[in-house]
Amino acid sequence: TRRRGGRVVSATLAPTASATAPDAAATGRTTIGAAATLRGVGLHLGAPCTLTFRPAAAGTGIVFRRVDRPGAPEIPAHVSLAVESQRRTVLGAGDDALHTVEHVLAAVAGLAIDDVVIRFRSGQRGDHD
Repeated sequence: TRRRGGRVVSATLAPTASATAPDAAATGRTTIGAAATLRGVGLHLGAPCTLTFRPAAAGTGIVFRRVDRPGAPEIPAHVSLAVESQRRTVLGAGDDALHTVEHVLAAVAGLAIDDVVIRFRSGQRGDHD
């Protein structure tokens, strides 16, 4: 728990395990300690959305899972998947693309989280995973 500008900011972090390192602390990687869900309205598209952050195994990296799309496609947060766009960062292409991801990625980086799966759902569609 930390104080920022008079507000209390907290996050539960946990070391992640890997197949090659039975001692989780030996990996030097960090995930979240428990799932957390946020709901709101997307900034540019104006659609309601839900993000659920889930702990992930060491080496997973930061991965978005589109649970509102058939097959629940996964989109790793990697520069090679960034698509040129005005006033926002877009990962992926077509209907699976995620818009304005820089805000959530900044929060994840600020908390020094290495491995997390971020389940994303937009609109009223059902989950596919």
